[in-house]
Order: sequence, then structure tokens, then C-alpha cells
Amino acid sequence: MTELTKSELDGALGFELSAEQWAVACAPLEPALVMAGAGTGKTTSMAARVAWLVATGRVRADAVLGLTFTNKAAAGLLGSMRSSLSRLEAAGLIDPGLLHADSDSVDEDEGTGDPQVLTYHAFAKRIIDEHGVRLGREPSSTLITDGARQQLAYRVVCRTSLPLAAFGKSPVDLTGEVLALDDQLADLAITPQELIGHDQTAIAQLLGHDSLQEIGKKMLATSRLRVALAELVIEWRAEKRARDVQDFADQTRLALELVTRFADIAEKLRARIHVVLLDEYQDTSLAQRMLLEKLFDNGHPVTAVGDPCQAIYGFRGASVDNIDSFKKHFPVVRNGVKSEPVRYPLAFNRRSGPAILAVANDISAQLRQRHPGIEPLLAGSPERGPGKVQCALFETAGEEKAWLVQEIVRLGGARGGEIKWGEIAILAATGRDLATLDTALRAQGVPTQLHGAAGLLRQPAVVELRAILEVLHNPIANPALVRILSGPRWRIGVRDLAALGRRAGVLAGGGHRQVSADVTGALDDAVAGSDPVEAISLSDALADLGDLTSYSPLAVTRFTALATEIAQLRRHVGEPITDLINRILHSTGLSIEIAIAPSAEQQQYAVTSFLDLAAEFTDLDGGQTLGAFLSRLADAERFDVELPVDIVRHENAVQLLTIHKAKGMEYPHVFVPSVAKGAFPGGGGRGAWPTSASVVPWGARADVSEDLGSFPNRGESPRDKDHKAYQEILRDYQVADDQRLAYVALTRAEYSLTVTGHWWGDTQTKFRGPDPYLTIIRDACIAGAGEVICWHPQPGDDAKNPSPDAGTGEYAWPAPIAAAAKVHLVGDQVRAAMASPELFAAPDLDPRLSVGETEIITRWDLEAESLLAEARRRRMRVHTVRLPSSLSASALIDALQAPAATAERLARPMPRQPAPAARRGTSFHLWLESRFGQQTLLDPDDLPGSGDHDITSDAQLEELKRVFEKSAYAKLQPIAIEEPFALILGGRVVRGRIDAVFKTGDRYDVIDWKTGSAASINPYQLALYRMAWSKARGVPVADIDAGFVMVATGEIIRPEPLASLDFS
Repeated sequence: MTELTKSELDGALGFELSAEQWAVACAPLEPALVMAGAGTGKTTSMAARVAWLVATGRVRADAVLGLTFTNKAAAGLLGSMRSSLSRLEAAGLIDPGLLHADSDSVDEDEGTGDPQVLTYHAFAKRIIDEHGVRLGREPSSTLITDGARQQLAYRVVCRTSLPLAAFGKSPVDLTGEVLALDDQLADLAITPQELIGHDQTAIAQLLGHDSLQEIGKKMLATSRLRVALAELVIEWRAEKRARDVQDFADQTRLALELVTRFADIAEKLRARIHVVLLDEYQDTSLAQRMLLEKLFDNGHPVTAVGDPCQAIYGFRGASVDNIDSFKKHFPVVRNGVKSEPVRYPLAFNRRSGPAILAVANDISAQLRQRHPGIEPLLAGSPERGPGKVQCALFETAGEEKAWLVQEIVRLGGARGGEIKWGEIAILAATGRDLATLDTALRAQGVPTQLHGAAGLLRQPAVVELRAILEVLHNPIANPALVRILSGPRWRIGVRDLAALGRRAGVLAGGGHRQVSADVTGALDDAVAGSDPVEAISLSDALADLGDLTSYSPLAVTRFTALATEIAQLRRHVGEPITDLINRILHSTGLSIEIAIAPSAEQQQYAVTSFLDLAAEFTDLDGGQTLGAFLSRLADAERFDVELPVDIVRHENAVQLLTIHKAKGMEYPHVFVPSVAKGAFPGGGGRGAWPTSASVVPWGARADVSEDLGSFPNRGESPRDKDHKAYQEILRDYQVADDQRLAYVALTRAEYSLTVTGHWWGDTQTKFRGPDPYLTIIRDACIAGAGEVICWHPQPGDDAKNPSPDAGTGEYAWPAPIAAAAKVHLVGDQVRAAMASPELFAAPDLDPRLSVGETEIITRWDLEAESLLAEARRRRMRVHTVRLPSSLSASALIDALQAPAATAERLARPMPRQPAPAARRGTSFHLWLESRFGQQTLLDPDDLPGSGDHDITSDAQLEELKRVFEKSAYAKLQPIAIEEPFALILGGRVVRGRIDAVFKTGDRYDVIDWKTGSAASINPYQLALYRMAWSKARGVPVADIDAGFVMVATGEIIRPEPLASLDFS
């Protein structure tokens, strides 16, 4: 065991650790708690600790386990650890034997020579995979998606024999409550049977009282419903086991059951893992804490890193009590004697200016009292300047948003463009305000990026696609059809829509109920329309318009055209969903609309993400049907569940995201809007167990405190007065959650922070006023921390909302088209092209023919033309083969290099012979991807390394890995790995993936790994990648370098950049 001084460690790392960080890095091998405030460098501290432990010979690198919550955080922590270890190895401070595992002495799955960094769920899954057979669980058990989870739970609810009708709950509501209760029970390590026993005892006690006040009656009804829900959870878990599937809620639960029943699992893990680092410990659940406690108790070196002031996931099952009670759960054990672990503070913030920290400390003052021992944040980076804080209170939400937009426009245009749009972020407590701000900013020409599935489903192109899919799938999807008819393409007015609705009512059998004198007739009228066949369908009316004089002539033309289009598309609903979406894009002209739209890049990205979502979707039974896909989208809205949409950050667009999504992020300039009463934080918060059946009572929880367990008084009938006092206790805990959310939002800012609120919302009839946090910020600004832009006085008690939307207003119908001049220009060009004599002129058809007969004749004409064209092609000596409208980057490059061979492949596609060398090339790329801590799902055509054909053996593949570890790039952390892209070139969509992107200062380096020879390189490939990265991140091509890294030799080849990429 050697020693390593702070100066030696600082010199090897290339920067100076603070005294606090050094104390963490060189701490003894025993349990410890690091209280890391926001922006204090916790990741750097953890990486430095691992480097110090390995360099001093106290532990091998692969005996270190790091746990965190997201794949992104795991990749960042692992990358930081690897970088620190590589720097110390390069400085000669680490014995290579402690860093690189001996393949003969290490298990194949574990011996990577690197620290292991996993998410908490992945760690639990690994335990289940290795030992689950002891519980009858196979390693092949499928992890079901959220959509499949909701579908399966809904089936359980619908098929149960439990008497649920008396509760007056719909199956949809019960499904949501069952899933919520199952998640809570799993997070709290409580079995459904234990909860049933708790509530049955409560029911017996309530029934034992002579009389019950109102709250007692509600608690009785709630307990009875909670018992039923717990019984449904038992059936739900049995159904999952019968199908051999799991969800995330099961992973920690089953892993805890395993280590509780089989003590040898903990012994084996402790023998392999000598040091444990727990990131974001304040967000762990009770079950996760119990699992870790059973695995790594008795003084095992566990370092937990967290901050109670940032515990914002209590509504998801996290328990801040875990970090408060760390000393009890993980005591230091010396010679059999237990003592409290050392607590290391990290208080020097290196992210934000002093003014911003002053405001954040004011917000967290009460939290620091609630969690003793937490220190206020101190400025640790003087070079960041003092920081700028602004606050404002406006009369209306509309005025607030207008000012925010203008301030962002001013900020983005300041200093000659030095401030990039991507350096500005808007953080809101909920997504409601983000969509309107996104629209307002785009109207001012500001590029924006709205994160999350909500942002994707609100994109105009996706909204239109989804509406068309709904109409194709469901003939009675009337709202979707109305959206299409009233949209910018068809522009049907109110009068014609009303006429179409009346026609639909006639086709459905009258549409209006009649008053019947006899009982039989009345019963018939009562159930009329309950059968979907009898339901009013605008689609049916569209196909059979009836009396054409009821509509305007233009509407008849448009109705007929749309009916024909829908009929043609319905023939293809059995196709794969992605094919159907692409067909809709082309047949409706939506692809052209996207290409010429002002937000073309954003819409193209949205459609690509929507296609990815469709491609990855499978329903509960493993199929891929349109109905199931649409149900998945509806479930995401109905159950308030996120869709698995990965949004890559656009570096030249204002970022709009919720505060929860922003945790772990940082931005130079942050805006926090709508900090008003009732609007901030605006989320659902925690439910109250006395009246909410899907919430576990505090009395049944292991982390219950004295005040939370104080109601009802033991042995007494619950009283309304006591319940009101208990609600104040619960409200106090909710206020603490709100304070944490506000604290997280403020501490994301580096240079400037702007917080605003309003008195009147858009539709409120009673004024709101400033949230307490906005008032605290105003007081801090007055005290010298910042500037109060404006502070509108409180309205009078009889004041009315001056917002335009608060009363009735008049709106243009149909809505005016944005950029109408551009649309007219394109329309003129299309009409000119249609007038060309070269175009095939359709024959005049008999007007007496029905729409269906006209469609059949038109199809005959098209088929005849296709047959004639095929006959002409057969007589031709030279055939022209057009590139497909969508192709991969490698296919485009092949077409440029060898057009004849590409044309032959397209004309006569044949399967390619498997190439072991290409397989090994792919293996190397996947190893690199795993090494950098990221994993993605790849399409077969996009597999990295599939073009490398020079790796002739597995031994050569291993040699490439060893050579790479010694290269300069092994010590760097990429900002992107296997980055997908889609470009529009020459009217075609070119898809591909960039191997890696590194960033140095303001310049980017796009890298393509080449495991083969230099003969495989092509300048067009890098030219495509540079353009793709420019489009994806909004940076100039001139700021992007590119090169091929020849892995076998370490040589970097940088061809001269091509002047242009004009493939038209």
C-alpha cells in the first residue's frame, strides 16, 4: 500500500481539488456520508476517491461499485472515473495490475478492469438474473414496457372476480390506482398481505366505535377500497409471474426477497465488491435502502452521496429519511464496536455566482433547519462573476409570458451573438406553461427545444399524423377527423362541418332520440347508439355526402378528395406501422409541408422520433398493430406516463423542460416562470392516505415519524378537528417538497437567474398572487442580491381578470395560415407543373358514377399504366434505377463510389453473405459503446463496424481493444456515442449514425472508428457526419472537425473538407 499526496493527485488530474473534495477522496475505508450541495462537484469527488483508492493499492478498480439512477448519470460517473484512472496511470501513479484485470483470474462477466457503475434498477436485475432461479424466476424473464404494463393490469382489473362494482370506479381508474399502489408497496418493502392486515385492523377499529364523524366514514370507505386494491395487486403480481414478465417495481422487490432469504448472496457480493459508492442517495426508496443494507452492512465501505435539499422524488417512492438515518443503517464497525460514520460536507459551489447562491440559500433556509448539519452554499468559482438575479410580478400571465419572450430575444441577441440560444433554459414545475412559451418564442424566430414525450406529441407534424392514424383505425374517431377537416390543408368551415354532422346523424339512424309511449320503445331509444355500428360516424358521412346542396361547392370537392384519400390509405392499415406512417407522409403531402415549414428541422426530428417510437413498439402479446400503438399513445396521456423518447439536446435552441427533468443539468441563463400561488409547483404532490386508497398509510411504513403517525389518536374515533390539524402536518411536508423543487430550479443557473410570477392566470376568476418563493427572492433582491424588474400591486377584492381569455372572445375560423405567402408561392409552382403537357392527363369520367366507382376506374388506370411502364422497361437496354426516398448514409456513399454496382443491388436485391470480419468490426464498436458507458438500439443497416472487413480473428479484435486503451481517445469522454441522424439531401432522407463526437472548447471533433485499412475511408462519410452534427446541434460546419481513427495503428486521418454536399 502506497501513499498519494494531494499535490500529486492534483497534478495527475490536471486541476486542484478543494480541501472538502480531498477529504472525501482520501477518507478511510469505512462507511461515510457526503452531504453534497448543488454544483459542489460530487461526481469529481467520487471519481477522485476511486483514483486515490486504486493508486494507493487499497482496492482494485474492478472491485468498485457505483450506483446511480439514470443511464446518463451512470455513463457520466463511469466516464469520470475512467478519466481519473487513466490520468493517474499516465502519470505513473497507478500499478497497471490494479487497473487492468488479469483475464485468468477474473470472472468473464465481471473482469473488465473498470469500476462497475450501474443504475439501482440494473443492479437489482443483476441479482435476479444470477439468483432468481431460487425463487422460480428465469433469467430470461421479460421486462415489460409501461404500455404493456398498463394493458396487462387493465386486463387483470376487467377479469377479476372481486366485487368492485360497489366502489363506483371505472376500470381505467382502478388500473391507475392498482399500478400506483403496487409501485408504493414495492418501494416501501411492504407486501399486499401486510397492507390488507393493516387496513382490516383499521376497519375493525372504526366499526367498533358507536358513531363516526365525517372523516371516520371516509376513512372506512377508503380502507375498504384499499383492501380491494391490495387484493388486485396480488392478482396483478400473479399474472406477471404466470407470464414470466417483470416491471421496474418488481426488480428491487425480488432482489430484496432474494438477499433476505439467502444470506450467501450478500457474502458473495461482498467478496467481489470492496467499495460501494451510492449517488443521489436522497432519492432512494426504502426497499433500495433495505437491499443495500442487507448486502453491505457490518461496516462495509459504503459512501453515500446526496443532498436532502434536492430530494424531489418523494412522489415516486423516494424517502429522504434514508439519508437522514444513514448513521443508523450503515454504522462504522471497529473491533465489533459500532459508531457513527463520518459526515463530509461539500459546500463550495463551482457552478453559480454568489448572487444566485444567496437567493438559493434563502429558499433552502427552512430545509437546512429540517435536516441539521447541511451547510449553506458558498461561492467556489470567483471567475464566474457575481451572478445576476432578476424577479418580476406581472398583472397577468399573458404579460408575464410576453415579457419573458422579449427578454429571451434580447438576451440571445446581446453581445454580438456571444450568448447562444442553447445557453438559455426555461424551467417550469409542470409542462403546461412550456408549450405556450414554445409557441411564443418560435413566433419571434427563436429556435426552441421542448423536451419529453409531451413535446413530441404536441409537434404539429406528429399531431397531424396521429389524427390521420386515428381516422384510419377507427371510423368513429370524430374528433380526429374534425381536426383534419378544420386544419390548414382542408380548411372546412363551421357551416359545412355542421352539415356533415347532420348527415352523419341521418346515416346513424336519425341521431335524435324520440319520446316513446311504450316501455319497449323507450328501452330501444335508451340503448340507441351504444353499438359502435350505430354510432355517429363523420367518416361514413364523408363517404356518402347525401344532398350536395347542403354544402358549399368547395367543401364538396374537398370532402370527396379526402374520402378518396382515406379509402386508399385504409387498404394499407395492415402494413408495419412505420411503413404506414411513411405512406401517409407521402400521400398526404405532409413530407413536403415539413420540408418547407419554418421549423422544418424540428418537425423532421419530431417525425423521426415518432417513427422510432412506432418501430420499437410491441404490444402485450408481442405484436405490432395500429390499434395497440394508438392505445399506447392514449395510455401515456390517460395514465400520465412518459413515453421512451430520447431527446438529444440541441445546442443552438432555447431549452424548455420541467424542473424534474432539469435535475443534474446546468445552464448559463435560467428562467423560471409562473411562480404564483396555485401555479407553482402545480404538480400533483403526495396523496393523503386517510382519503386516498392508492396511498399507503404512514402507520404501515418503516420511515414513519412521530408527527406523521399521530392521526388518528390510538383508541379514539377519528375526529374532523384532529384531521384538519393532521392535514396541516401533511401540508408542511408538502411545503418542504415544494421548497426542494424551487431550490433545484434556482441552482441550475450559472450566470443569470430570472424568476417571474403573475396575479391573474389566463382563465382565473380569482387572483393568485406571488408564490412565497417569489416573495423571498424579491426580498433578497431588495437586500442587494439582484434586481426587481416590476412588482404589480395586488388587485382589489372586486377586481376582474383583465386577461383576454378570461371572458368570451371572437376567433377567426378557419384559423389564418402562417406564412401564407410561402404557401401561395409553392401552390403556384405546383399548378404550373400540373399544367405541363408532359403530365399524364386523367380522362373525364361520367359524373353519374359514385365515388367508389370512380375510385375503381382510377385504380384500373393506374394499374394499366404500371403494366405498360413495366412492358416498356423490359424492352429497354439501359435501365435507370432511382435511389429510394430514404436510404442509409453508407448506401449513399456506395452510390457515389460505385453507381453501377449500387444500381444492380437496388434492381435485384440479394441477401449478403455473412462476413465474420464485419461481425468482429461490429463487436469492436459495441465494445467501445459499452466502454464509454452508453448503449443504444441499432437498426440492422446501421450496425457500427459492419463495413470493416479486415479483422480476421477474435485475437486481432482483442488486440484492437488493447491498442485503443493506450490511445489518446481512451482518456477522453465523448459527448455523443452512436448518434443517430436524418438529413434531407437532394429530396431524400439520409439516415446514419456518428460513431463519436468529442468537444474541446467551442470546437467539435466528429470521429469515425476504422478497424480496417485506410482503403475503407471516404471523405463523403465525414462530410455527411459534419453536416448532420451541424443540423442536429445548430452549430456552424466551420466549427466542426472530422477524422478517421485507424484503431490498429492509432493514426488519425483528416481528409480535406469537401466544398459542398450537393446531391440534387
